[in-house]
Amino acid sequence: MELGLSGKTAVVTGGSSGLGSAVCEAFSAEGANVLLGYLSHELEARRLAATYSVTVIPVRVDVREAEEIDAMFAAAVENFGGFDILVNNAGTWPLRKVVDIGDEEWEETIRVNLTSGFLTSKRAATYFLREMRAGRIINIVSINAFQGSTQGHAHYAAAKGGLLSFTFSLAREVAPYGITVNAVCPGMMRTPMNEAVLAEHEEDYVSRIPLRRISTPGEVASSVVFLASEKASYITGSTLNVSGGMVMR
Repeated sequence: MELGLSGKTAVVTGGSSGLGSAVCEAFSAEGANVLLGYLSHELEARRLAATYSVTVIPVRVDVREAEEIDAMFAAAVENFGGFDILVNNAGTWPLRKVVDIGDEEWEETIRVNLTSGFLTSKRAATYFLREMRAGRIINIVSINAFQGSTQGHAHYAAAKGGLLSFTFSLAREVAPYGITVNAVCPGMMRTPMNEAVLAEHEEDYVSRIPLRRISTPGEVASSVVFLASEKASYITGSTLNVSGGMVMR
């Protein structure tokens, strides 16, 4: 299926590992250029550019800081002449019971997983409106947004629930201008961030997944790319559940 992404530019936060890396690869495979936002390492950008003959620009960005987010979008405009897609993927997944969560850890988790989505989406929407572009914003949420945490991630679940609600609000505001805003809600994926939890609880997770397996990041990335494509131009304010049936809605 031709998705109409060739020559488009996607800005992806948290793009250097796990799901973010798979999203950047999926966009590159469709012929889209990528601004790969990363915090710790950037080697993925070189491989993608060489493999798919697209332009992949790595930009270090701490999504907790508005100034660094501004610099990330400025780099997209400078290097690509603009951008068409924003994927809010950067996140943190700390493990701690509610009674053990420190006040600072709570604030940090909310800032990384929720406030950063506001900071980036606000700037992307402002750009799309000013340039009269029918842009795409995709927020990576979680099935925890529906059901809360089951393994000690209450602050993460609260942040993702807030991001999902924000997705709906923003979608309504910008829909008249042809801008779409959607959420992708993964279940358990086999990523570096989840290694420790899976090492201890994989059997439990698999038992609760009707498809009886843990997903790969690539399976979730395909859903992200679809929502960014021309084929999804009439989809906004939608929640795409990619959990192997762990949550059914």
